Amino acid sequence: MIGTQHSLANWVALAFDFSPIVPIAIAWVGVSRETQRLTRWTILPLVAVTASLFWLALSLISPAALGPTYSNVRFAIIDANFIAMMLAAIAAFSRMPKARVSTGIACALMGLIWSFIAAINVVV
Repeated sequence: MIGTQHSLANWVALAFDFSPIVPIAIAWVGVSRETQRLTRWTILPLVAVTASLFWLALSLISPAALGPTYSNVRFAIIDANFIAMMLAAIAAFSRMPKARVSTGIACALMGLIWSFIAAINVVV
């Protein structure tokens, strides 16, 4: 029974880590359907949140992607991702077309995930 609970906790954590996929996909579809000229305020937050999600996925495959365990590099990478996601969320929410709202939601979710990862790395 304990193994089942541990496995369930892993699946819940994995689902939480990849929860921004849906708003990211919606934002990319919105950008691809955009008929007007795209601005950097539309593209940069979306590229940033997509890159951050890929970095998170890479760190799940290879934890060394976040830097050495218990190092200042690891904390700097996690903190930089958190700050980048908060700035990207602010940029995305600064103007409100539909693609930007989903981008802002994805950025806020990624910021929450990076803060969770930071809390785990401080405690463990």
